Amino acid sequence: MPPTAIANLVGKNMIVATRVLQSPQGNPRFYRIAEVYFPSMEACSDAWSPLAAKQLLVHAAKISSSGPPVIMITEEYTFNF
Repeated sequence: MPPTAIANLVGKNMIVATRVLQSPQGNPRFYRIAEVYFPSMEACSDAWSPLAAKQLLVHAAKISSSGPPVIMITEEYTFNF
């Protein structure tokens, strides 16, 4: 995730950028997974309102080599063992 993306997402509290290396099903469908964490749903919604954040989504679609990016809003549960 480029530094401009990090700067343009206001209200985030963590970003995890993961590169997909392989898959048991063959060639992985995705090259990179970016997880952006926000303290609340409201903060998440507010982050995507500014023009700079919208331009980030346009840029992601432009550089994607296997179709448009898949965007999901999720809720995380953590289990420690």
